[in-house]
Amino acid sequence: ISGIDNFQQTIDNILSGNVNTVTTPKISIRLIIIFSILFQVIFLVLIFLIVNRYVIEGEKAEVTLIKLNLELETRVRARTEELQKSEKKYRGLVENSLVGVFCTNLKGEILFANQAIAQMMEADFDEIKINSLVFDGYKNPADRNNYIKQLKSKGIVNSFEVELITRKSNIITVLLSAKLYDEEIIGMMVDISKRKKAVEKIKENESKFRALFESANDAIFITNDKIFIVCNAKDELIF
Repeated sequence: ISGIDNFQQTIDNILSGNVNTVTTPKISIRLIIIFSILFQVIFLVLIFLIVNRYVIEGEKAEVTLIKLNLELETRVRARTEELQKSEKKYRGLVENSLVGVFCTNLKGEILFANQAIAQMMEADFDEIKINSLVFDGYKNPADRNNYIKQLKSKGIVNSFEVELITRKSNIITVLLSAKLYDEEIIGMMVDISKRKKAVEKIKENESKFRALFESANDAIFITNDKIFIVCNAKDELIF
């Protein structure tokens, strides 16, 4: 009954315009406080759950990122080791190859040369492999100009024959095959001096024996039982 009277008094105060005298029932204040506290608790719990979720997801993402980073490092390390082994293997093949392998630039500086190049040029390996000029090696400097011109024009040169002067002033004949990569020239070199001298000797002997064959007093011929394949001047007189 007291609550109803207080409520009725509040209504009368509102209708009469005496708002300041409006009083709120004690039960309503308590409910408001309780709901306010409950709302704040729920709000804080929601915030905690949301933050906790992001923290957990962040931790999971961080763990995943660490795993991926470790996996990437492992792969890079393994790939690096493979490349190092491969480089070591092929470097060994190049350095011990019987064919001369070289790398120079357009300025004429030797950037790399294997042991075969040093042997061909009759020079120490350490002397020729780094920052040595190739201009001094050409018997005819115009050959290098022609060689470079072809490289710039076609990007590649095959079996380019040229004469070189060794460190001991001997002349050798080599075949160059190279390719131009930007400002660097990578190629191979083969010494054909002995082969060329052998061919020249064969031609020389062939000329001598042909002269003897043609000037012989006896008839000399080669036949396959049907026709003459080769015959000298005496055969023409006889037959």
